[in-house]
Amino acid sequence: MQLRIEAWVMPQDIWGVSASVRDPKAKHFEVMIQLGPTSITCRAEVSGKMTDQDFLEGIKKGELYCFFLGYVAQKSSDTRQTSCWYFLMIVRRDQEETVERIGILSFRVPGQEDRLLGLRKEKRKFCFASTSEPERRKEGL
Repeated sequence: MQLRIEAWVMPQDIWGVSASVRDPKAKHFEVMIQLGPTSITCRAEVSGKMTDQDFLEGIKKGELYCFFLGYVAQKSSDTRQTSCWYFLMIVRRDQEETVERIGILSFRVPGQEDRLLGLRKEKRKFCFASTSEPERRKEGL
């Protein structure tokens, strides 16, 4: 069985290196999104070993994609300002055109959601291969 989805892919040219220092044992890293004159720090929670440089190289080569999962608008009770938390899935595509989930990117953007939603220019189809029945039993799934 396969899961097929169609999702908005974020452009390759918005990603940059974060200034933060990464703990090599951590299962996360940070990258930047360039939104016009400002940049926003994104935190990536990954399922394996990956650095910000691995991520940026994979995006540039077209091996990794970030697609838009959604956002949650949040209004601050004290200042009444709105901000949005965004969530992107990181996937790796192989030669057979199937993808595997690598991790999730999350970040907060102060103000209106239109700033990021306008970057969604390309929709791509993704096919997630399922684990075979014997492998699922072996893994206890």
